[in-house]
Amino acid sequence: MFQMINFNIAATMEWPPYVNTTAICATSDVDVSVQQVKNHFYNLMGDPELEELMNDAMESLGPEMVQILWKEFKEFYGDYIRKIIEDIINGNKFTGITSHVLQATVQNLKQLDWLPGISDLIKF
Repeated sequence: MFQMINFNIAATMEWPPYVNTTAICATSDVDVSVQQVKNHFYNLMGDPELEELMNDAMESLGPEMVQILWKEFKEFYGDYIRKIIEDIINGNKFTGITSHVLQATVQNLKQLDWLPGISDLIKF
């Protein structure tokens, strides 16, 4: 078991926001931090010394591993996360992954009539 202690997610926005004629815009960011990790590998390969060594190593490296993994994750999914924050701020009702998949599917249905007459049955 991998237990994260003092796990924090911080969503921040730059203030003051930029105001244009159509919207109020602010730069947003999300960061993750873990202060402490407890690791519980039990009976690891039947060797109590190896169990203790691995648990100690994971506990000392855990917070740094979370930071490294978050940076990698954020690099690829940062724009998506910002979009979700923007949707929440703007009061959009559909902000989950499912809604984005549904929205993409509807968009594709609008563009491609992959079943003859399907666009006549679905009202957009």
